Order: sequence, then structure tokens, then C-alpha cells
Amino acid sequence: RHRRGPAQHGLTTRRYAFVCLGMALRHQGELGAAADALSEAGGPGQDLEHAPAPARGLATLAGIQIWMGQLDEAEATCRRILALHEDYLRRCGRRLPIAAFGFARLSEVQRQRNRLEEALRAARESRTLAEQWQQTDALFESYTHLARVLQAAGDPAAALGLLHRLQRVVQERSPW
Repeated sequence: RHRRGPAQHGLTTRRYAFVCLGMALRHQGELGAAADALSEAGGPGQDLEHAPAPARGLATLAGIQIWMGQLDEAEATCRRILALHEDYLRRCGRRLPIAAFGFARLSEVQRQRNRLEEALRAARESRTLAEQWQQTDALFESYTHLARVLQAAGDPAAALGLLHRLQRVVQERSPW
């Protein structure tokens, strides 16, 4: 394992700080300021060894862009997450589990554009990554986006079944 210098530690810390700031601003309803902070977290010079910082920031940014009706921008942000995921896989030989959020948000963009086959593929990829990761927030995000696509595709029974499964999984993992 190689050693990272002080400059690299500083970049990683800076990215995480912008993610935290962006998420706090989002919770305060300051969407424009949150988007600016999150854009900083996913800026150029990606730290591929520590990719979760920019990936999480970009996923949150994509969510804000969707809420603001900026689907082109949200899709571009999701594509950046997926490119980061592919780079990480190529360089590190592992999938980037946090990319589950990027696939989920891409699914939402495609669903809103009525591109249901593309939305279904992205939602299923999100679920696959989330199930490998077993992180409750990712599971929740992935399952709910897949259920939305199934509902939009005319399969409410499958969507409801998926939500019941999600309810069981979340109740096993988290008291809230």
C-alpha cells in the first residue's frame, strides 16, 4: 500500500467537508448553496483511492438537481458518478458500492423521462450494489427507486412486493 502525502490527505478532508456542508445546507432547504458545496466535493482531480467522498457528494448533488427539475444536469452528474465507479473498478479491481446512489438517481431521471427500460436497468444495478454493500440507506434508496420504476412500468404488484421486502430488511437493520 502506498503512502499518501499531506496534500492528498488535505484533498480528501476537503472533499468530505464539502459533502458534509452540502448535506447540511440541503437539510436547511438551501438547495442552491448545497449544490455549490457538493459540486466542490466532486471537483476535478478525483482521488480514486478514496472515491466515496466525491461519489457521495455527487449523488446528493444529483438528488438536489432532480428536486429542482434540472434533469439534464442530474443525468450528467450521475454519469460522473458512474465514470468514477468505472475508474475505481479498473484501477482498484473492486466495485464502488456507494455508486448504488448514482445508479438510483439515474434511474429516477430516466423514470421521469419515461425511459422505463433504462430506468429499470439503472435501478437493478443500484439494488445489486446496495445488496453487496448492505448499507441501510443505500438499500432503502435502491429498493424505492426500483419500486417506482416497476409501478411506472405497470407492475404495481411487483413494486408492492419489493417495498414489503424492503420494510423487512430495514426493520432488521435499523430501529428507525
